[in-house]
Amino acid sequence: MMNGTAQEFQNMANQYNQMMMDTWSSWTKQTIQSESFSSASGAFMDWSLATHKMMTELSGQVMESLDIPKRSDLARLSAQIQSVETRILEQEDNQDDIKDLLVELTKKLDNLKAAPAAAPAKAPVVAAAATTPVKAEAKVNEEEKTAKPAAKAKKKTSSRQKSKARKSSKKS
Repeated sequence: MMNGTAQEFQNMANQYNQMMMDTWSSWTKQTIQSESFSSASGAFMDWSLATHKMMTELSGQVMESLDIPKRSDLARLSAQIQSVETRILEQEDNQDDIKDLLVELTKKLDNLKAAPAAAPAKAPVVAAAATTPVKAEAKVNEEEKTAKPAAKAKKKTSSRQKSKARKSSKKS
């Protein structure tokens, strides 16, 4: 419990604090609203912007003299690298397609070579030999049609996975 003197002192301190805050608030408002403050703060902002511009130019010149690349240089190189990576991936996909076609042609040639060797030398068998490669070729085509899309998807996925792995290793 406070006695009368302590209570009076507390009230007087609170009044003093309130008076100081009111005075400070009033003085700050008057200062900020004055014309001299506006012109001084405008001049300071102009000086600050000019100094910032000058420092930016000077640091750019220093970086240039030390042969340190700028952000714009790095961004340009990054875009070029991404373009090259995209073209490489496209070439890998094209090579995979060409490889698949070569495998398919090799199988067809092997089937054509195997068909005449299995047939006897008689004339009626020649007619049968002529139909046999077509059947064998049809079987190979069916097998390739079912196996090829899955193989292509796997190969394309693997080349894309390689690319993603390369990108992630560059980042780390």
